[in-house]
Amino acid sequence: MKRIIYSLPLFLLTACGEPDTICDCIAVSDSLNIKSRELLNKVPTAADEQAIQTLRKQKKQTCVAFEKMGGAEMLERKKTCNE
Repeated sequence: MKRIIYSLPLFLLTACGEPDTICDCIAVSDSLNIKSRELLNKVPTAADEQAIQTLRKQKKQTCVAFEKMGGAEMLERKKTCNE
């Protein structure tokens, strides 16, 4: 019983200390949005198109776990990214 009590705080610290991968998803999504907005005002170059494709692939890989997440849960988890 004492082992459980002593290990619980360690578990909680470990779980809370790991960064939430949704923060990575949000960061990649924000980068893609910024790049897309930049291209609205100019003709995209080959480098711009490559950058967009790269960001889209990164977003797809990073955000796959959150594709079916509800909006309310996503907003709640997004709050932890700013802490």
